[in-house]
Amino acid sequence: MQNLKELNNFELVSRTKTLVLKERETTNEILWCLRMIQQRMIYAEYSCSSLFEFCVKYLGYSGGAASRRIRAMEFLKEVPETEKALKEGKVSLTTAASLQSYLQHEKKKRRENKEEETDKTASSPENLAVQNSSPPLENKTPPTLSSANKSSPDPHFVTAKNRRGTLQHAEWQCEHIDEKTGLRCTSRWALEIDHRKPVALGGSSSPENLRCLCRTHNAFAAVKIFGREKMGNFLPQTK
Repeated sequence: MQNLKELNNFELVSRTKTLVLKERETTNEILWCLRMIQQRMIYAEYSCSSLFEFCVKYLGYSGGAASRRIRAMEFLKEVPETEKALKEGKVSLTTAASLQSYLQHEKKKRRENKEEETDKTASSPENLAVQNSSPPLENKTPPTLSSANKSSPDPHFVTAKNRRGTLQHAEWQCEHIDEKTGLRCTSRWALEIDHRKPVALGGSSSPENLRCLCRTHNAFAAVKIFGREKMGNFLPQTK
């Protein structure tokens, strides 16, 4: 690195300005990289259950720095114009992250208000009268043969005993292990029971075919077997 003491005042300011512009460009590029890492679920390959965990463990960010960048990346996805504003310095990383938090809060509030309105409509006197006017149970059409056959054993069904045994054997932790590093996922959140050999490929729900995976690595395992195109609905959605 050039000795800063050798620079005159004008040269020092010019160099600093150049570095600031590069910093803004680098920040935008980092956000795009994070977006692609999220879209491809690359963090799952590193035994991380979330992009946040990946940013902290493998990119060396603090929790706060990782959170700001992820929220800014999400806001960039929602409002593409943010990229230009970040490059020009009109919007800071912190501001973009705060705007994303506000956007999420407003979406949640609108969703809750919509659900509340739906509940009010369903419990209105008019709707209750319609519900109470339905014919009695004995007058309804008898179940068809196809509906009667639904009581047959479901190959996807996992008994409570096998579910509990699988979780206990895994010590209530995701069992995914990274093939490259040998590291195990540390997630104890959103644990799901997964079939080592999928039912669609002839797998059973016997204890030896069951394992405990977090939601991320359950989806990741399905993608590896069935392909990204078929399992696209289970991946993080990006525009």
